Amino acid sequence: MRRANLFVALVVILVLSLPFIAGHRLMYGSSSYMEKMDQEVYEYLLNIEGYAPEDILAVKTEYNVKNSANTTYLTYVDLKQDYKKYEHVFGYNKEKGVWKQGRSLKAEN
Repeated sequence: MRRANLFVALVVILVLSLPFIAGHRLMYGSSSYMEKMDQEVYEYLLNIEGYAPEDILAVKTEYNVKNSANTTYLTYVDLKQDYKKYEHVFGYNKEKGVWKQGRSLKAEN
């Protein structure tokens, strides 16, 4: 009897926690996917675009649930040549690989 109650309690806890886990990922994104994107964009900049490691000042992937399905994750890159003025924006997925979305002006401080 006790084992049956314990099993039921574990199943209830699991069922109740699944929406929380899914909701958290929906709101904040997957940290492992963001790390993979950082690495893929960094390697793209080195191997395809020909930048040297010292030319890449920062690589940061962000998640925004409000963006379209292709751009919920975007990677922002600061390059040594124009880091004060522009942020370069990249996308990534398994099918397309890395692509450059463009660049955006940084907000003045």
